[in-house]
Amino acid sequence: MNQEVLRIERSVRDRNDSDKVLINYWLYFFLLSWITFGIMGLVLFFQRIGRVDKFINRKNTYFEGLVNYCEQTSKEKNKYDELSTQINKLKDVYEYEFLKKNKTINAGLSLLLTIITFGIWGIVVMYKLNKAWDSLQRAEQKFYDELNPILTKLELTKYPINFRIKTNKSRSFILYLFLSIITLGIWGIVWDYKIHTDADDLYPEFHTAEDSVLGAIKQ
Repeated sequence: MNQEVLRIERSVRDRNDSDKVLINYWLYFFLLSWITFGIMGLVLFFQRIGRVDKFINRKNTYFEGLVNYCEQTSKEKNKYDELSTQINKLKDVYEYEFLKKNKTINAGLSLLLTIITFGIWGIVVMYKLNKAWDSLQRAEQKFYDELNPILTKLELTKYPINFRIKTNKSRSFILYLFLSIITLGIWGIVWDYKIHTDADDLYPEFHTAEDSVLGAIKQ
């Protein structure tokens, strides 16, 4: 089997480790945060950042593998000249929309910086978590928009890989921060719930698309 296919398959299999659903938010908020004297909040800080970072690293392998696979397969089928422009666009989406716009956060470093900046870096972390999953899903959609015609011309799929974004994951950081302040923290709880559950809502769409891609390239 093509080495890039194995690499892509491994990245899909790795989601069993990286794409974790976290503890029920309300169980955490009303019970565990109190009985652990806030320690559970620190645990969730690491878990939320950790799953973003693991997802980014997994997707990096997945996207890079698909770019390389398309390039190799087009050459094997003597279609590279025809597809080179589209493959270069696919590379551009991978490098700009994914790599440049989606950076790992690093929980340990973020906690250290939050402490030594007296909480200021914590606001930066909140900003990154607020936009992380929306940015990732939009990069995914743009990648498939470029990948679909390539797979069709390589005669690997008859129908496009569908990926639908959820627009409710796009939130204004300034607006939500303002609402949290004027509601004396009440809206902050709503905001925290949304950040906590963003990935849980998006995983099924990510996984369905990955399964479709893997099925197409393994046939």
